[in-house]
Amino acid sequence: MSGMDHAESNTRVRVPLSALDWLTEGIALAALLSLVAMLISDYPDLPEKVPSHFAADGTPDGWSGRGMVLLLPAVAGVVYLLLTVLSRFPQIYNYPFRVAPGTERAHFAAARRLVIRLKAAIVLVFGYITWATIQTAHGEATGLGLWFAPVFLLLIFGAIGVYFLTARRIAKSAAAP
Repeated sequence: MSGMDHAESNTRVRVPLSALDWLTEGIALAALLSLVAMLISDYPDLPEKVPSHFAADGTPDGWSGRGMVLLLPAVAGVVYLLLTVLSRFPQIYNYPFRVAPGTERAHFAAARRLVIRLKAAIVLVFGYITWATIQTAHGEATGLGLWFAPVFLLLIFGAIGVYFLTARRIAKSAAAP
Protein backbone atom coordinates (compact mmCIF):
# COMPACT_ATOMS: atom_id res chain seq x y z
CA MET A 1 0.00 0.00 0.00
CA SER A 2 1.33 3.47 -0.82
CA GLY A 3 0.32 6.87 0.46
CA MET A 4 -1.56 7.52 3.67
CA ASP A 5 -4.97 6.43 4.93
CA HIS A 6 -7.40 9.32 5.33
CA ALA A 7 -7.28 9.06 9.12
CA GLU A 8 -3.48 9.23 9.03
CA SER A 9 -3.54 12.23 6.70
CA ASN A 10 -4.91 14.42 9.49
CA THR A 11 -1.87 13.75 11.68
CA ARG A 12 -0.58 16.98 13.15
CA VAL A 13 3.19 16.92 13.43
CA ARG A 14 5.01 20.19 13.84
CA VAL A 15 8.06 20.27 11.60
CA PRO A 16 10.23 23.39 11.90
CA LEU A 17 11.88 24.83 8.81
CA SER A 18 15.52 23.88 8.38
CA ALA A 19 18.22 26.45 7.60
CA LEU A 20 18.06 25.35 3.95
CA ASP A 21 14.28 25.82 3.95
CA TRP A 22 14.64 29.35 5.36
CA LEU A 23 17.32 30.14 2.76
CA THR A 24 15.10 28.87 -0.06
CA GLU A 25 12.14 30.85 1.31
CA GLY A 26 14.35 33.95 1.38
CA ILE A 27 15.44 33.40 -2.21
CA ALA A 28 11.82 33.05 -3.32
CA LEU A 29 10.73 36.21 -1.50
CA ALA A 30 13.75 38.20 -2.73
CA ALA A 31 13.07 37.04 -6.29
CA LEU A 32 9.42 38.10 -6.04
CA LEU A 33 10.28 41.52 -4.59
CA SER A 34 13.00 42.01 -7.20
CA LEU A 35 10.54 41.10 -9.94
CA VAL A 36 8.08 43.73 -8.72
CA ALA A 37 10.82 46.35 -8.30
CA MET A 38 12.17 45.65 -11.79
CA LEU A 39 8.74 46.06 -13.29
CA ILE A 40 8.04 49.29 -11.38
CA SER A 41 11.38 50.66 -12.56
CA ASP A 42 11.16 49.58 -16.21
CA TYR A 43 7.45 49.74 -17.02
CA PRO A 44 7.28 53.48 -17.81
CA ASP A 45 10.00 53.10 -20.47
CA LEU A 46 8.54 50.04 -22.20
CA PRO A 47 7.47 50.39 -25.81
CA GLU A 48 3.80 49.92 -26.68
CA LYS A 49 4.43 46.34 -27.90
CA VAL A 50 6.29 43.73 -25.87
CA PRO A 51 6.88 40.01 -26.44
CA SER A 52 4.00 37.97 -25.08
CA HIS A 53 4.96 34.51 -26.28
CA PHE A 54 8.23 32.77 -27.03
CA ALA A 55 8.95 29.87 -29.38
CA ALA A 56 10.74 26.70 -28.26
CA ASP A 57 14.09 28.26 -29.22
CA GLY A 58 13.40 31.23 -26.94
CA THR A 59 12.74 33.81 -29.65
CA PRO A 60 9.57 35.93 -29.44
CA ASP A 61 6.79 34.80 -31.74
CA GLY A 62 3.93 36.84 -30.28
CA TRP A 63 3.61 40.50 -29.32
CA SER A 64 1.03 42.32 -27.22
CA GLY A 65 0.46 45.65 -25.54
CA ARG A 66 2.89 46.51 -22.77
CA GLY A 67 0.23 45.92 -20.12
CA MET A 68 0.67 42.20 -20.78
CA VAL A 69 3.98 42.28 -18.89
CA LEU A 70 2.02 43.04 -15.70
CA LEU A 71 0.56 39.56 -15.87
CA LEU A 72 3.92 37.91 -15.14
CA PRO A 73 4.47 39.29 -11.61
CA ALA A 74 0.76 38.86 -10.87
CA VAL A 75 0.93 35.15 -11.68
CA ALA A 76 4.24 34.82 -9.81
CA GLY A 77 2.67 36.49 -6.78
CA VAL A 78 -0.38 34.23 -6.82
CA VAL A 79 1.78 31.10 -7.19
CA TYR A 80 4.03 32.35 -4.37
CA LEU A 81 1.07 32.89 -2.04
CA LEU A 82 -0.63 29.59 -2.89
CA LEU A 83 2.53 27.54 -2.45
CA THR A 84 3.38 29.38 0.77
CA VAL A 85 -0.01 28.44 2.21
CA LEU A 86 0.24 24.88 0.86
CA SER A 87 3.69 24.42 2.39
CA ARG A 88 2.16 24.97 5.84
CA PHE A 89 -0.06 21.86 5.58
CA PRO A 90 2.08 18.86 4.57
CA GLN A 91 -0.34 16.52 6.37
CA ILE A 92 -2.89 17.05 3.55
CA TYR A 93 -0.55 16.05 0.71
CA ASN A 94 -0.75 12.75 -1.11
CA TYR A 95 2.46 10.79 -0.65
CA PRO A 96 4.00 8.37 -3.17
CA PHE A 97 5.07 5.98 -0.40
CA ARG A 98 3.38 4.74 2.75
CA VAL A 99 3.92 7.12 5.66
CA ALA A 100 4.62 4.67 8.46
CA PRO A 101 4.06 5.68 12.06
CA GLY A 102 7.15 7.48 13.31
CA THR A 103 8.17 8.72 9.85
CA GLU A 104 5.60 11.53 9.56
CA ARG A 105 8.10 14.23 10.53
CA ALA A 106 10.62 13.14 7.90
CA HIS A 107 8.00 12.72 5.15
CA PHE A 108 6.33 16.04 5.96
CA ALA A 109 9.68 17.88 5.99
CA ALA A 110 10.73 16.38 2.65
CA ALA A 111 7.40 17.15 0.98
CA ARG A 112 7.32 20.69 2.32
CA ARG A 113 10.89 21.19 1.13
CA LEU A 114 9.75 20.14 -2.36
CA VAL A 115 6.95 22.73 -2.33
CA ILE A 116 9.35 25.44 -1.12
CA ARG A 117 11.91 24.55 -3.80
CA LEU A 118 9.27 24.53 -6.52
CA LYS A 119 8.01 27.92 -5.32
CA ALA A 120 11.52 29.40 -5.50
CA ALA A 121 12.14 27.89 -8.94
CA ILE A 122 8.84 29.14 -10.35
CA VAL A 123 9.29 32.68 -9.00
CA LEU A 124 12.88 32.79 -10.31
CA VAL A 125 11.68 31.61 -13.71
CA PHE A 126 8.93 34.24 -13.82
CA GLY A 127 11.52 36.84 -12.82
CA TYR A 128 13.78 35.76 -15.65
CA ILE A 129 10.91 35.75 -18.16
CA THR A 130 9.95 39.27 -17.09
CA TRP A 131 13.55 40.47 -17.36
CA ALA A 132 13.97 38.84 -20.80
CA THR A 133 10.66 40.30 -21.97
CA ILE A 134 11.73 43.80 -20.93
CA GLN A 135 15.19 43.40 -22.46
CA THR A 136 13.74 42.05 -25.70
CA ALA A 137 11.18 44.87 -25.86
CA HIS A 138 14.05 47.38 -25.57
CA GLY A 139 16.02 45.57 -28.29
CA GLU A 140 18.76 44.58 -25.81
CA ALA A 141 18.08 40.83 -26.09
CA THR A 142 16.63 38.47 -28.66
CA GLY A 143 14.40 36.46 -26.33
CA LEU A 144 14.69 33.93 -23.55
CA GLY A 145 17.69 32.12 -24.96
CA LEU A 146 17.99 28.58 -26.23
CA TRP A 147 18.98 27.26 -22.79
CA PHE A 148 15.84 28.54 -21.03
CA ALA A 149 13.61 25.47 -21.52
CA PRO A 150 16.25 22.88 -20.52
CA VAL A 151 17.23 24.84 -17.39
CA PHE A 152 13.59 25.36 -16.40
CA LEU A 153 12.84 21.65 -16.83
CA LEU A 154 15.98 20.71 -14.90
CA LEU A 155 14.97 22.97 -12.00
CA ILE A 156 11.45 21.56 -11.77
CA PHE A 157 12.15 17.89 -12.43
CA GLY A 158 15.40 17.99 -10.46
CA ALA A 159 13.49 19.14 -7.36
CA ILE A 160 10.85 16.46 -7.92
CA GLY A 161 13.51 13.78 -8.45
CA VAL A 162 15.36 14.72 -5.26
CA TYR A 163 12.06 14.56 -3.38
CA PHE A 164 11.22 11.08 -4.71
CA LEU A 165 14.66 9.75 -3.81
CA THR A 166 14.35 11.22 -0.32
CA ALA A 167 10.80 9.92 0.21
CA ARG A 168 11.84 6.46 -0.99
CA ARG A 169 14.79 6.44 1.40
CA ILE A 170 12.50 7.45 4.29
CA ALA A 171 9.97 4.72 3.38
CA LYS A 172 12.69 2.08 3.08
CA SER A 173 14.21 3.03 6.42
CA ALA A 174 10.80 2.53 8.07
CA ALA A 175 10.39 -0.89 6.43
CA ALA A 176 13.88 -2.08 7.45
CA PRO A 177 13.93 -4.37 10.51
